[in-house]
Amino acid sequence: MSANQHQNDNWHDCPAGELSQMVGRVNTSQRQARRKQLFGTAAACMLLVAVGVFSVGSVFAPNGDFTFGGITCTECHENFAAFERYQTEAATMNQALALSMETHLEQCPRCGKAFEKTYPGILSSELSNQPTMPLLAIASFATLY
Repeated sequence: MSANQHQNDNWHDCPAGELSQMVGRVNTSQRQARRKQLFGTAAACMLLVAVGVFSVGSVFAPNGDFTFGGITCTECHENFAAFERYQTEAATMNQALALSMETHLEQCPRCGKAFEKTYPGILSSELSNQPTMPLLAIASFATLY
């Protein structure tokens, strides 16, 4: 019993309110941790929404046009005749605009159909005239690298 009495000598009564203060500090710490977690989740959600809005905004122009190849549907339609002359008569055209037109007409189904309806056969002949690499050559090239 003397050992038990010796252990009790090391224990002292807590000052009034000390346990309440400890509980308060733990609760405050937990609240701060929850706030940080909530803030991080909210920030991540806002970032996702911002990326989504930016992505949709970059595809649509203010007037509702699609943007493919760096030009809108309106710009593409405005250059239909020049692009047709460029394709059929080897007329001069700004190379960046020609590439943008090709990309837009390939990726935008609405403009591709409109161009094909206005100038039938030009887009399909353009695709068939592009050089193709035989499958065997592709396989051989892949094994080299």
